[in-house]
Amino acid sequence: AEWVWTPSLSWAPDGRYLACTVHAAGPGDLIPQDSPLFHVYGVRLDGQVKAPLAEGVGMWANPQWAWTASGPWAIAYGQSRSPTSSQESQYDLFLMDRDGSDKVRLFPPALEDPGLVAPQFAWSPDGTHLVVVWQGDLYLVDVATGQAHQLTADGNSGHPRWSR
Repeated sequence: AEWVWTPSLSWAPDGRYLACTVHAAGPGDLIPQDSPLFHVYGVRLDGQVKAPLAEGVGMWANPQWAWTASGPWAIAYGQSRSPTSSQESQYDLFLMDRDGSDKVRLFPPALEDPGLVAPQFAWSPDGTHLVVVWQGDLYLVDVATGQAHQLTADGNSGHPRWSR
């Protein structure tokens, strides 16, 4: 194989749950491993809870938990614009509550804007902002308002991380 899909995992702030991207049951007789569909699941570490939080998100959803100012926890994730061909698809950045409710599209600023490619983003330590890579530049997104501010303009940014 020329490449291997390795899904990301994200710990919930309380350390009892993981958010992950998993293969979904496919159309027809496709087994999940061969399906082009992917969902974000919340999984309790004791195995007692395995719940779909967002369906048809795409293979590069990259869900990430955080404490937020507006509530106890939230999950940011990429939503494929073409879920059945998500490997090459563009993505939008969404935010949802820890139970999968109240999904809100955050970024890019307008639906007609080009989407994210294999979304790269990171939560601020206080849970009020996300830093997002879009078209090679960093953008700071306020999760309460959705307002975005461009931080770089060289087109060479990637893999954002916060420092405390």
